[in-house]
Amino acid sequence: MQAPVQRVSTHPGIRIDKIPVSDATGLIFAIGSVAIFLTLPAVRWFAVFSVPVGLLVAALLRLTKRSKPQKKWL
Repeated sequence: MQAPVQRVSTHPGIRIDKIPVSDATGLIFAIGSVAIFLTLPAVRWFAVFSVPVGLLVAALLRLTKRSKPQKKWL
């Protein structure tokens, strides 16, 4: 016995996947989003700790990739 298939209808409002975000518009959107989220105190503390950790991980990945260029890792 198969479950009945439900059809998902879209709402008539604004859909985020239909907003064009390219070139300068995307940059403005990204900067605005970061500015809004950094106004929250909890997010500020998260950013203070996560940005250095992210930079460290990026540096380690870059060094690892350069030291073994012949080995496929993906």
